Amino acid sequence: MNFVTRWWWLLLLGLIIAAIPAGYLATQKDETYRSTATLLVVIDPEASDRLTKTYADLIKTRPVMASVKQRLSSTLNEDDLAKKIIVTSNFDSQIIKITGDDADPGTAAQLANTTASEFINSISGLVGKPDTVKLAESAVPPNQASAAQVPMRAGLGAGLGLLVALSVAIGIDSIRSGRAYDEPAPSA
Repeated sequence: MNFVTRWWWLLLLGLIIAAIPAGYLATQKDETYRSTATLLVVIDPEASDRLTKTYADLIKTRPVMASVKQRLSSTLNEDDLAKKIIVTSNFDSQIIKITGDDADPGTAAQLANTTASEFINSISGLVGKPDTVKLAESAVPPNQASAAQVPMRAGLGAGLGLLVALSVAIGIDSIRSGRAYDEPAPSA
């Protein structure tokens, strides 16, 4: 008898048992808003790829986050503040995107803009050259919350449930047959 034919019910049960709670928990997450400020690295194009990556790495450092904390009068510590910031850059571009993530749309935009501003100030002092980074676009408060990603999280839960059910079925088959699953069957 085929393995899947024997164990279809367990595989389906594992899939359902894991997908339903994963989907439910994904819908219970607080709504978050994301707003993005865009920076332009103004430097020699030959060095811009490495410099853009280096600058992107420096944005969430403690000195920059301390400046952001002070300017926003935030009660969060620097590490927690940095967790509310997403920094992205492409390897072949002079663009850095700073995204603020918060339960309030205005705070998300303010977080992105303040981080961008404080980074520009700190990098000018660090490299000794003003205007190596410019604000290309300010963050604006978003009109709607970012997607909760319910289907993706439910799908991951379903996949995990299927994997667990498959492992259980393989284990039961091994125990019933009295041999390891990868051992060849005894020849007649």
